[in-house]
Amino acid sequence: MAKVGASAEHIRTMSSSVCTYSKFSHSKDDPLAKDDPLAEPAGGESSPLLPEGEFASSAALREKDKQVAAAFEKAEASERERRKIEERLRAANEELDLKIQERTSELMRANKLLHREIERRMHTEDMLRKLSARILTLQDEERRRLGRELHDSAGQMLAALHINLGMIAKHTRLDPVVAAKVADTAALADQVISEIRTLSYLLHPPMLDEAGLGSAVEWYVRGFNERSKIEARVEIDPALPRFPTEVETAIFRIVQEALVNIHRHSASPTAHVTLKSSGGVATLTICDRGRGIPPDILKSIDEGGANIGVGIGGMRERARQLSGSIEIRNANPGTVVEVTVPVLKCSAAAGAIERGASG
Repeated sequence: MAKVGASAEHIRTMSSSVCTYSKFSHSKDDPLAKDDPLAEPAGGESSPLLPEGEFASSAALREKDKQVAAAFEKAEASERERRKIEERLRAANEELDLKIQERTSELMRANKLLHREIERRMHTEDMLRKLSARILTLQDEERRRLGRELHDSAGQMLAALHINLGMIAKHTRLDPVVAAKVADTAALADQVISEIRTLSYLLHPPMLDEAGLGSAVEWYVRGFNERSKIEARVEIDPALPRFPTEVETAIFRIVQEALVNIHRHSASPTAHVTLKSSGGVATLTICDRGRGIPPDILKSIDEGGANIGVGIGGMRERARQLSGSIEIRNANPGTVVEVTVPVLKCSAAAGAIERGASG
């Protein structure tokens, strides 16, 4: 065993010496390197004593190293470019978020202003509707008052005048000229009395309060036939009940206005009025066979335009005041006006108003 260990140590010593010589002999400063057959030739030429495959593999490895280094450099450049792009995107994102916040704030402010404007307009429209309803109520009350005054005051005075003229006529029989003048004056007085009575009834027919809507409409249509020379027919539901005062007054005024419009604008030879009640809803239909309504005006009526005239506007407002509806459409030929009023709803509203007034 001692011999084996000595031999191993000797071998290691020899190998170390050979390696030391090999390093020294292959250095550039070794003067004997040029004579050493194992030294690498100058100029990087491969030694004829080394195989060509080993030198080719070494060159390929160096080329691969260069490619890897170039790839790493390109990757680092791409990473730097990616980071720059990410920074620019982050800055653009932050700027976009800021603009979105500013625009959102502006839209919220504009939305608040729009809501306030809508509320203000709705409040204004509500006030206008209430004002229109109040005006219509005042008009009806004023008509009732004027009709009563004409009947009770002017009518009575004219009746007294007619009586006095009759007494004068008895004392002027001997004078034909004076008697003729007195007779003419009495005839004029009779005509004025008739006109005032008609005007008084048109302002507010007493039978509307006494006999109800159906009788008042029939009386008005008969008088309309005589005054306008238009053949107007009326059809009233025999079982038509009494409605609240405001409902009967509104429907009667709508009949008046519709027939007046037929007389003024339609040039129709006929008119037909129908009044029915079913299921707590009153339905009024008025039609003629005239020239109809121009399409632009009819469109304005359907859209609730303001340039539709006082008459149609008044009819629409009266129907709206009673939570009803009015539809105006062209027939072929002529025009149809249809009004529906929920009578039960109007009765409940009138009862609530009366209870509130009594309380």
